[in-house]
Amino acid sequence: NTLINFDPKSSDLFDDIHYYYDGTGFTKEEFIIKMSDGKDEVADSWINEIDALTVLAMKVNIDYGSAIMIMIISKENADMVSFTNYLDIGAENATPYKRQKFEKWFKTLLN
Repeated sequence: NTLINFDPKSSDLFDDIHYYYDGTGFTKEEFIIKMSDGKDEVADSWINEIDALTVLAMKVNIDYGSAIMIMIISKENADMVSFTNYLDIGAENATPYKRQKFEKWFKTLLN
C-alpha cells in the first residue's frame, strides 16, 4: 500500500487547471460499478484488495486534452477527484477564490 504526500496547498493544479470533477462519496462497490458502466466487476476488482488508505495519482488522455486523476481508496470507500481544462457537466471551477475551500475539503478525504 502506498500513501503519497499530495498537498493541494503546494500544488499548482489550481494555477494551471480550470476545472475539477468531484467523484467522491462512494463505497468501493458503488465506485467500481460506476466506473465500469454498471458491469458486475465488483468481486474481481483490484480496489477490493486495498485495506489501508492509499492515494493514487495519474495523468490520462481524454477527448479534448488530458486530466489528472487522484484516487483515494480506504478500507470501505473509493473516491476520485479529476482536474482538467475541459468543461463538461458537473465541473467545478478551480479558481483561486475556491482554493482554500477545496484544500479543506480534500483534506477530509485523507482521514
